[in-house]
Amino acid sequence: MNHRGRSIERYGPAGLPGLLLLAICCVGIGLSSGAISNDADFYPAVYWPSGATPEEGDPIILAAGEIREDLSFALTPSGGAIQGMVRDRFGAPLSGVMVVAESGRFRSHDLTDDLGAFHIDGLPPGQHTVRAWTFEPASSFGEMMPLYAPQAQDEANAQIYTVEDGGVLTGVELTLSPGAVIIGAVFDAITDGLLPNYRVEALHIESGMVFWTKTDAMSIYRLEGLLPGAYKVVVRTGKTTHLDEYYGGVHDPDDATLISLSDPNAGFQADFELDPEGRLFGSVREGDDPRVGDGIPNIEVIATEQTLEVERSVFTDEDGFFMFDKLQTGSYYIYVPAISRFFPNAVNIEEARTVEITEGLDNYGAGMAGNILPDCPGIPELLGGISGTIDPEGDDPPGGWLVRAASQAFTREILAESEGIYVIDCLPDGDYIVSLRADSSHSRQYFDEVPFEYDASLVSVTLPDTTREIDLFPLKSAAIGGTVIAMSSSLPVSNAPVQLHLQETGEIIDTRTDASGHFSIRRLSDGTGLPPGTYTVSIDSFTTGQIAPTPVRSLRAWVETVHRGGRWIVQVFAELPLGAGPYDVRLSRQPENGDESIVAMQETTGAGGESILLEDDEPMPGVSIYQVSAAAGEYRFESEPMEVRLSREDPPDIVSWFSCPNPSRKEWRMILNAGRPISVALQIIDANGRLIWRDDRDLREGENTFIWDGCRNDGQTCAQGMYFFALRESRLLDLVGGGQATEAGTVLASGRVVWIR
Repeated sequence: MNHRGRSIERYGPAGLPGLLLLAICCVGIGLSSGAISNDADFYPAVYWPSGATPEEGDPIILAAGEIREDLSFALTPSGGAIQGMVRDRFGAPLSGVMVVAESGRFRSHDLTDDLGAFHIDGLPPGQHTVRAWTFEPASSFGEMMPLYAPQAQDEANAQIYTVEDGGVLTGVELTLSPGAVIIGAVFDAITDGLLPNYRVEALHIESGMVFWTKTDAMSIYRLEGLLPGAYKVVVRTGKTTHLDEYYGGVHDPDDATLISLSDPNAGFQADFELDPEGRLFGSVREGDDPRVGDGIPNIEVIATEQTLEVERSVFTDEDGFFMFDKLQTGSYYIYVPAISRFFPNAVNIEEARTVEITEGLDNYGAGMAGNILPDCPGIPELLGGISGTIDPEGDDPPGGWLVRAASQAFTREILAESEGIYVIDCLPDGDYIVSLRADSSHSRQYFDEVPFEYDASLVSVTLPDTTREIDLFPLKSAAIGGTVIAMSSSLPVSNAPVQLHLQETGEIIDTRTDASGHFSIRRLSDGTGLPPGTYTVSIDSFTTGQIAPTPVRSLRAWVETVHRGGRWIVQVFAELPLGAGPYDVRLSRQPENGDESIVAMQETTGAGGESILLEDDEPMPGVSIYQVSAAAGEYRFESEPMEVRLSREDPPDIVSWFSCPNPSRKEWRMILNAGRPISVALQIIDANGRLIWRDDRDLREGENTFIWDGCRNDGQTCAQGMYFFALRESRLLDLVGGGQATEAGTVLASGRVVWIR
């Protein structure tokens, strides 16, 4: 890649070494403290009525529609404190640095004062890991590398501190050093013009973490506070006139040049020259001639470049016109499924129009014409269906029900008619689980009259076949609730985190007590009511006292697409700002041709700093812009917009399912059915977004099994609670300057793990 002789001298007379020294010297701008108040109390986790774990707590068996709101918890506080100093590597105190003490799922923090001192109280008795990092605007150049006491680069090598009930642990010393740096500039490859406000991302390939920044007014960017390791660096141009480009001058991440940062204080220069996009215009019209006839609005048009393995989807406007932008050079096949006589995922695209695209030029003439087929994903006369009536013998109004038929490779969902009649047609051959969803007054229901999917009967559709008749009978929602008081004073405890564990599925429902200490849970996380089943109730560990609502860093988010259950899922991981929570978090989606909508919501319980997962399980084809917002009182944070380009469904390489631990099986199993030999990395991630366990495998074709025993890679036992898993395709990549690293790449499957000891 020709950089036209640009050198690091553009960024200042001292070059990169001077900037590194300046970053070291500029640390120390103070921030207001976000410490928990001195009268804080820590409450350890308890289970109803007195068990130490969910399986030891008395189970509560609810029948359909049963209301049980007489539970009572009496809590006794405990706890200790940790205090110490944070300095730079020259011994100078650092103010405004976030120090965090963590033990399992419990997390508490403080900001250092003007003398570099911190004091964290209200800590649970036991072992804690202490770490610290700076954040915007504590350094004029952004973050420093997070370090653990005593000066370890990762938690696995950090010293563990033991806190006693009522005791104060003193003398904890932490020394922060600047992280590795990638610096460079972004320019137009043709005009050599400046490109300010472009997003630059660095993907840490071993962990999958993403660091990002934006170019300034002079097109210069600086990524710092980076962990040692190998990175892929890319300029994300979004909806602009340029293409995304990876370091090394390529548009394909598989061909990107890797940057190796082996030293925590290393620096690397990576310049980019962005190529302008290619565009394709055209129209879709009724009849047999694309030059005449009325335009067909809101019809999907798909462009595929087989050599690049690129597939794009857009919808026509009200006059039948469409436009593809940001196209790489190549031969694109253009076709419209709605007017094709072929099944969409098997259409003979060699017979469609081929249009040559040249970067930087506008191309016209991709006209298509035809007559719209019935709205059915295939040839209607060769497909089957399932129909029936909802609650044919009941008295409840049957409107507003969603009925879903799901097989391993195909899912179709419809809204039942006002009379309670539903018809799911256009179903390919296969076995389906039929489910019913409604509002919070009813629980989920699966055919055959069971509340849980794994107990449901399969409905077989064999082609050619008449429509199967299946009636569905909804179950009334159950409810569970109670009160939480302090044992010493008998006063109500507000804002206590209550969790309801559904033993049959492992699902956890979270809520908090109100000002009177009361809580009530009547629905699952998807909005449907509580089904009959066996439950345990717990109060999670928490600290009382007010945390100063001073936000101390921005909201960060990154997006991935995964294939699950035969369809695409958009996953957004968000890192919430510290110090201002709890938050009301929302994920919005803005399609290229459509209205913005909220696709996922979540209420957090902590002060911030944790990482959460938001999912859009019904994404739209084509280009959509996703954005995360988090509101807490007067504060509102928004992530950078994230672009997702979604193609039609392709057969997954991996079909997975897993089993959760229970009192008789102390392990988590994941069984993979691989359609081909493939190298993968299974990652276990805690609720704070940290990678705690990883297993790399070369899978053979057929069935493969992973087993996680609840321990980290260093052998330490993990606390019970909620974790996430991510199955990623992996491979060995060559680094710049020699050596290799294992990349944690495309997500093949992901989900939640509820670990029970």
